[in-house]
Amino acid sequence: MEIGRFNPEAKISDPKARYLGMLTEMIGWSDEIPAEDIHNGNYKVRKNWWVTIRNITYLILRNCIISDESKRQISNFNDKFSSEEFNGRYTTKEDIAEGNEFVDFLIRELQ
Repeated sequence: MEIGRFNPEAKISDPKARYLGMLTEMIGWSDEIPAEDIHNGNYKVRKNWWVTIRNITYLILRNCIISDESKRQISNFNDKFSSEEFNGRYTTKEDIAEGNEFVDFLIRELQ
């Protein structure tokens, strides 16, 4: 099983370690933007990657002590990438670059 992601049997008592594992797994998804529409596979171009990152940030906010600056960045990210504008269009390479940068930031914050 992968780093305990969504694995109810994974016993990681430290929330930061749990979310760090989830984020580390998510950053490994493919940056590729296939020419055809895709409905499965581990591609960041799929909206489920973005929803999962937002869900992890909710858990971080709820269960971890983080700086006000980190809270602000999480809020900005979630506002942008849960907007109707974002959800109503295809994901771009610029979106993926920004998502990667944000996840890298979160990983550094949790280490």
